[in-house]
Amino acid sequence: MRSMHDMVEIVNDVRAHSPEAWIINYTNPAAIVAYGLERVLPDEHRVLNICDQPVNLMRSYGRLLGRDMSKTEPVYFGLNHFGWFKHIYDEEGHDLVPQIKEYTEKNGFLPADAEQRDQSWLDTYAMVKDAHGDMIVEITSAIYRNTNKTFIVIVPNNGIIEGMPDDAMVEVAASVGANGPQPYAVGKIGTFYRGLMENQYAYERLTVEAWMEGSYEKALQALTLNRLVGDAKKARKVLDKLIEANKDYWPELK
Repeated sequence: MRSMHDMVEIVNDVRAHSPEAWIINYTNPAAIVAYGLERVLPDEHRVLNICDQPVNLMRSYGRLLGRDMSKTEPVYFGLNHFGWFKHIYDEEGHDLVPQIKEYTEKNGFLPADAEQRDQSWLDTYAMVKDAHGDMIVEITSAIYRNTNKTFIVIVPNNGIIEGMPDDAMVEVAASVGANGPQPYAVGKIGTFYRGLMENQYAYERLTVEAWMEGSYEKALQALTLNRLVGDAKKARKVLDKLIEANKDYWPELK
């Protein structure tokens, strides 16, 4: 809710000077900002929303297996910071996911940028045991040079993942070229994954609507749904403290 006003302003400023420019949005929280931009600027078709978490995981897997992952093809679906690799195919078409699972079960996992992470992140990664400005350059180059290289990006669902709302901002693999991302269809997913995603999507949507409408009720509903809170009484306490801490940045909630 702190980011939305500035992001809308930035997009409008860019458009005033360059109607055809691509805007590469790397702003956190990526999913909420992406959904908010889609709601506020529905006719804006040249914003590409990305996050480095999937590519960081890919590089981490490469470190585990001792191989270059830049030429592999991921099969991935989810929401931002809420996704799953189904397959990662190498140049010969072999799926590397079974090897990754076998390695981590035996040896644990550390991220590729472990030296940059604080201890809480490393503790989290230790439960499973292996930044990316260059990613921005690569994806910008893919648009400029029309390479149609595969990246994992955030786009409106529009039927990509069966059963998810069309306006959900999903994170999937896509071919990226001069015309932007061309997402690969995912189709049906399991009930477990869809249930988690629908809950997260509802939290993200209600957060954006709370910002757009200045609605205390929707902000409270959003936090109640958030899996880190999960309780309306706790959510109210958290929300009231957030409002006080962010009063200079948030719209007034009524």
